Amino acid sequence: MVRPLEQVFYDATHFFSREGKDAPGLTDVIPAMDLIDKQLATGTLDHKLDPAIRVALGLGKRAINHYYNKSDESEVYRIAMVLDPRNKLQYFRDNAWPDQWIADARFLVRRAYDEDW
Repeated sequence: MVRPLEQVFYDATHFFSREGKDAPGLTDVIPAMDLIDKQLATGTLDHKLDPAIRVALGLGKRAINHYYNKSDESEVYRIAMVLDPRNKLQYFRDNAWPDQWIADARFLVRRAYDEDW
């Protein structure tokens, strides 16, 4: 299990280090954080791993969630996700976001449109 966990961080580091036309956008942040969070959560429950590794994974999960919560402070991430034709609100539904969070994302887009356009 440790190898796949290493791989998710390796892949994320390389993905977010791309430049130019291949550089990641705002709409890549939330899915990447969801993927990392899911891997960490799975690892913390894997009793085949050494307890120290599971504790470290739990601390990593806490850290990623700290930064994930910071994305809530900026509406731009959710607005970008909803406006991206690849995502729209379906990403949130597919990833079991609470209905209220989905409604909030829809509201943020509507409010930004009404106020800024």
